Amino acid sequence: MRKRHAAVIGVLMFVLHGGASARPGRWQVDSTDVPNDPACTRLRKVVEDYFRRHPAMPDACVEAALGGAFEMPPLQRLANPSADFIAHIEKYLQVGAQSYFADVDRGAALEDMYVYRAEMFVKGKDQLFVWRGKMADQFSPYGTVPGVVKTILQHRRPKSGGGCDGKPDEEDVEAHILMKEDLSGPLRLEHAVIDNLLANARLRLDHGTPVFISGGKVFKQDRYGLSLTCSIKREPPRSR
Repeated sequence: MRKRHAAVIGVLMFVLHGGASARPGRWQVDSTDVPNDPACTRLRKVVEDYFRRHPAMPDACVEAALGGAFEMPPLQRLANPSADFIAHIEKYLQVGAQSYFADVDRGAALEDMYVYRAEMFVKGKDQLFVWRGKMADQFSPYGTVPGVVKTILQHRRPKSGGGCDGKPDEEDVEAHILMKEDLSGPLRLEHAVIDNLLANARLRLDHGTPVFISGGKVFKQDRYGLSLTCSIKREPPRSR
């Protein structure tokens, strides 16, 4: 089991830091767990259809196209969160789990910059939402225990440069944090990889099962937790 988890961690770290695809070129399934997987083929066709309808959109909108292939989660807006709560969330997203909990453990005071960001949050259009659902992952303390309900906080901020055509939900930047069940704070994780994935991906559902989309990469549930299921990218330009 540990070997399997280590292998999944390696895959997640590799794909999260991979480079962008060149353009022009056709869209292709770059990697998949199952050869000729019909689910990945369907996603490739969804991406192709999106860029046929919106040819002026940059390749970065592949995430928008893939997001439209799945269901939006039933999010509940977190109404009137306290400024202190917002400040802690802003810090967590800025420094990551390891540095955040290191400061918590040594009793460090919250920096003024995060207090200021909390004030701007209240004045601006940023929003917080909560999703609760069954999700296995190999990184949190209760890991792959069957039936465990996870609590995920979504931080949503308007994009400064606008969104992708045809996908109004892409006008916002999403970030996610695994939280304690009572929303008293972020859940302490055993590995930083799930923190990176949540912070850099979009949460969607596939028949009720969580899906995380980061660029052209789709992470789904398997019996071990979250793993890369499909990766969609452009073919490199062919030499003439």
